[in-house]
This record gives sequence, structure tokens and C-alpha cells, in this order.
Amino acid sequence: MLLFSTILPAQADLEPEQFYQAMVDWNAKATEANRIEPLDWNGEMVCHFQKDNLSLEFDCLPDESLYGARFLKSEDGINWRTDAILFGNVHRILIQLDRTYSEDAANLNQDFSTPMLISVMMDNDLFAKEDVLPYSARPWLLNKSDRPILETIFFGDHYQSIPVVLITGDFQGNLPVNAASLAWRLKGAAHVLVLTEDQEGPQILPAEMPWWGHGFGTKINKRYQISVTYPNREETTEFFRPEDYQDRQQLQDDICSRIFHYNLQLENGNLPAWMVLKAHKIQRQAVEETRQYKDNEASMNEVFDLLNEDVSSLTSQIQDLQQENQAMLLSIKAAGGKGKNEGLLTLGQEQELYPGEIQDFVLEAIRTALKVSNPEGRKAAIYEDLLKANPSTGEIETRSAIIRDVLGSGDGLDKHANELKRAGFTITGDHKHYKLVYGDDGRYTFSFGKTPSDYRAAKNNISIVLSKLFK
Repeated sequence: MLLFSTILPAQADLEPEQFYQAMVDWNAKATEANRIEPLDWNGEMVCHFQKDNLSLEFDCLPDESLYGARFLKSEDGINWRTDAILFGNVHRILIQLDRTYSEDAANLNQDFSTPMLISVMMDNDLFAKEDVLPYSARPWLLNKSDRPILETIFFGDHYQSIPVVLITGDFQGNLPVNAASLAWRLKGAAHVLVLTEDQEGPQILPAEMPWWGHGFGTKINKRYQISVTYPNREETTEFFRPEDYQDRQQLQDDICSRIFHYNLQLENGNLPAWMVLKAHKIQRQAVEETRQYKDNEASMNEVFDLLNEDVSSLTSQIQDLQQENQAMLLSIKAAGGKGKNEGLLTLGQEQELYPGEIQDFVLEAIRTALKVSNPEGRKAAIYEDLLKANPSTGEIETRSAIIRDVLGSGDGLDKHANELKRAGFTITGDHKHYKLVYGDDGRYTFSFGKTPSDYRAAKNNISIVLSKLFK
């Protein structure tokens, strides 16, 4: 499950060696339980380090200016992955934190912060300053001379790449949350500004006049609260008030949760960059082996047999990555642009069994509702606009066609293992039955006899599977 994802601007002159040096520095600053020792790095951009339950791997595609690193940790049934990718062509750095569970995994502490790797990269000056404020793990304390900063951020034309959190204090300088703690947890995910009202010190606005009388009405509603303003100017500023929470910690946790969820809804939230880098290398390997085959006509038959086995294996691996690659291919080009992909809905607990699955079902529901709507009404206009702006992945149709072809063929299912894998199934069985599990989710398990079935039985099996998965 992807826990955190952010993409930040890199210095235009950043060298790959500096990027990998930051990874080495991050390892050196980690706690003993998270540190690989010894780690002797000599500047290689393709290498692997291992210690007990920890590993750190570097890999790259220099001709595509794509440089990546993955840190893995397995502990108490939980597998943690931290990925960092440098897109040299567009000067962007993607950082993601992911976790998966084994059956005996324990519960997690919900007090979550962005990866410390971001702080190390800040210290190593890897990030470019594209926003009004620099990326920082510390809050920005505003004073009277900083009023232009507020005006530029909230009302100017300059686009902010990440959300802006504004904490306002009371007349005594008290704040509703610990600003330093919040800024540390949100480093690289949001700017944190602090505006205090201290009667004995410099004031950014006159104390005798309400703040909303100074043109900041949409961003500063009142004293002693927190507002979050997102990069998309059309989105309403979100306010968090202490009186709505049991304590300061609950208030801080809710703010962090909202911002982390916002980041995951952006394009970079679906960007499996490390897997794409590996997939590209697999494709390169297949191309190189094909070239070697053509250059060695004298031993063509022997090489062909070997190459055919390799390509079959590589094709299977590429199919495993195909769904993750789909989001990546469109996102790299747009990584430097202004994101406008904030989600309309907040996701629940269900995890997608393929990228875009939830959107596909929502779009299907909209199409169904459109059929019974007044074609000249407002509802129909909104439905049509959403369908036009959000194309489906086509996976429902593709997977349905595979299911019909395989279950209707009358052959043993083990003869169609690759097709079933493409449709999202894993296949197992004993001497009498096949068992198909969809998306590795035990709720969607189907059992079929190994003896040939007649046309009607096959048709019934197809109907059962399609109804449970896609109806």
C-alpha cells in the first residue's frame, strides 16, 4: 500500500552522483536498526548493498536521464519500501514510501511523518526553489515585513507546487498546534507558516482591526486556527479549528492525513517509477538479445531456442508491470507542470485490484445514471462532462473478453495461464479442480472442475465470474 508520494523540483545542474550521495548520507544518518554498515560506495550507479533485513539498491538508465534508488526493510511481517527517482530531463525528484504485510504482521503506529530522506535532500541542497518559500522541515515564522509573502501566496499569480498550511495564534502568541512538529511531519509535502499576534512585538496586521478586514478573508478566517490552501486556486481553503478536536495531537494528525491523501490523489501518487525503470531495462535486455540473435546467423537455431525462452520469461515480467506502467507513461512528461488532478471523491478502505479500477466502476455508474437522466437537464450535462474528461482504462472490457475466451474454450485452464494472469488471476489446483483467485483477494475465488464441461456449463461459469467481478 502506498503511504506517501511527492514530487519536488530538482536543481537544474544536479548531477546523478549528488543524488546517490544523498542516499548514502541518508543511510549514514539512520538509526542503527535502519542503517546498513559498512556501506562502501565508490560512485557506482548500479549496485546493491545488503545487511540482514535491510537492502539498498541503485539502478539507472543514463540515456533517459532516469536514476533510481530503492531501500527495503522487512520487520515483524511488514515490508517497507522507500523509492527515490531522479528524472533528469525534467529536473524532478519523486519520493515514495510503501508497505506490504505478511500474514503475521502486527498493527502499526499511526503517527506518520514524511520520510527523513526528504530532510537529508534538503540539507544537501538537491531541491530547486520554485515556490515563494523554500522547501523546509521547519515552520516559517512571519513578521510585519512578510505581509507581501502572504499576498503573493494567496492572491498572486505565482503557482505553489505543494499546499500551504497557515497557523494563526491568539493575542498572547499561543498556537493551536506544535508548529515545529507539524512542519517536520509535513516536510516536502506542505509549507508551514506561523502568524502570531503578539501585542508586545511586531504585528503583521494592526491588533485593533479584525484580520478579515485586510483582504485575507478567504485564507485567514479568524485567530487561533489552521488553514490549508491547496495549489489549485479553484479549491476552497480548508479550515481546522481546535474546538472541533479532543486535543492538539488529534488536530495535527487530521491535518497531516488530509495533506498526505491529497498528495496520493495527484498523478505522482500512481507513479510506480522504480518498476518502470526495471521494466525498461527488461525491454532493453530483450532488444539486445534479439540483436545478438540476428548477428549470429551461424548458430541461429540454437540461439533461437535460448532466446525464445528468455523472451517468454521477460514478456511475463513485463505483463506484471504493464498496469503500473500505464500511469507512469503520462506522468513523466507532465511532472513539471501545474497539477489539476485533485480527486472529487475521498477513497475508502478498498484497494484497487488494478490501476484505475475504482475510476472505471464510478464511470460505469455514471453511464448507467446518464441513460435515465433528462437529456436536457443539469444532471445529464455534468454526467456527460465527467465522462468526456475521464476516459476509462478499458480493462473491464479486456479482462471480460479474456474470461469469455478462456472459460469458453473447453481447454484445461493451465493451458491459458498467461491469459488468466493478464486478466488478474492466479491459478492453482489439485488433481480434480482448478482454483482462480482474482487480484490476490480471497473474496473473489472461483473453483472449476478439471473434466471438460459442456457449452451450457461453460456459459454459466462465465456468467458467474463476470457478474461477481464487473457487474
